[in-house]
Amino acid sequence: MTEELTRYWTSPPQVRSKDQIIAACRKPLSPNCIRMLYPYIPRRSLQGYSPRMGDGDTGAPPKMGGQGDAFQRREKASEDYAIRQREKEKLLLLKKRLAEQQAHLQQLSEHIDEITKEQGGEHN
Repeated sequence: MTEELTRYWTSPPQVRSKDQIIAACRKPLSPNCIRMLYPYIPRRSLQGYSPRMGDGDTGAPPKMGGQGDAFQRREKASEDYAIRQREKEKLLLLKKRLAEQQAHLQQLSEHIDEITKEQGGEHN
């Protein structure tokens, strides 16, 4: 604890400027320092606070089970479309690879048939 902070702590509680409070502590402010300076924070500064966003505003968490506003629906539709497009691309790639593998298997099957005919082991 710094000397200045000790002086503030032992003096009767009074409102100090933000700069004086921060100067009393080492940087960055530790949780312990913040706890000790809590009595010096004016309570009136917090009374006029009101939340900027209400329920359903953009940025608020979505309501459970509700449809949401137009922006949320549009955003969800856009995300769903992008996911479907990626899945479609993956499916086309898989179909292409499957066709290549089937063609390769057909070539191998034909090659095996040629080898067995050349050896004449069976009546083909």
